[in-house]
Amino acid sequence: SALDARIRRSLRQQIREIQQRLELTTIFVTHDQEEALTMSDRIFLMNKGSIVQSGTPEEIYTRPASEFVASFIGNYNLLCAEQGKSLFGPRFQGKLALRPESITLLPAGASSSEPSLPGIVRQQQLLGNVIRYQVECEAGLLTVDCLNRSAGDLLATGSAVTLAVARDQLCEVA
Repeated sequence: SALDARIRRSLRQQIREIQQRLELTTIFVTHDQEEALTMSDRIFLMNKGSIVQSGTPEEIYTRPASEFVASFIGNYNLLCAEQGKSLFGPRFQGKLALRPESITLLPAGASSSEPSLPGIVRQQQLLGNVIRYQVECEAGLLTVDCLNRSAGDLLATGSAVTLAVARDQLCEVA
């Protein structure tokens, strides 16, 4: 637990390679979401002593079963049922979870084949290969992750943008 990030990632990779090469069944307990996602074939996510969802890392990450899972496993944007219906149509009856990387930032006023919303960049964080934005729109403050491709990619605070939301990435949660 006291390892620096680089050594921890390397050790995680080595342990995973040993598991796979020796075909070991391993139970690994962690509170680190990245660790769980990278080291597991199956994840059993627990809350207060009960399993709340189990599945492959991809299933857990892309289709969280509940608001708890969505808030624990990633940086999901959580929308109430009313927001979901007004923004994305009546087919959505419950709360919606939307991953930050499922939202595309377009220039203000741009059109998209996906549902889109106007927004204003309120904050940005350079995380290395990802730029994380906080964008204010009618749904509230949404987190948007964009791949950092070049030095000119960073949008200034106050920039007007259009948020295009990948409809197939919307996930209803309990």
